[in-house]
Amino acid sequence: LCVDKDTLDTLGAVSKATAIQMADNVRKLSSSDIAVSVTGVAGPAMSEGKAVGTVYIAVSTQDGTFAKLLNIEPVSRQFIRQKACMALLEAVLEAL
Repeated sequence: LCVDKDTLDTLGAVSKATAIQMADNVRKLSSSDIAVSVTGVAGPAMSEGKAVGTVYIAVSTQDGTFAKLLNIEPVSRQFIRQKACMALLEAVLEAL
């Protein structure tokens, strides 16, 4: 998704900047009006020093891109994924 190497090296794959770049680049590459991205740690262990349940979602439109940090209770990998998807769908509705 063409995330800057410097962003990945400095902030990691699980970061607000990565989520924003992913959503922006998907929108541009696909010539879409809206695009989304999700990056996070679903477990079973920490990654990049970030706790299980740390998730960033981003929504990109022609009006701009916003990202949000979610700290989801690490009940299970499936639980984290479901909560992230629900939050992302809510964010899309807000953007529209």
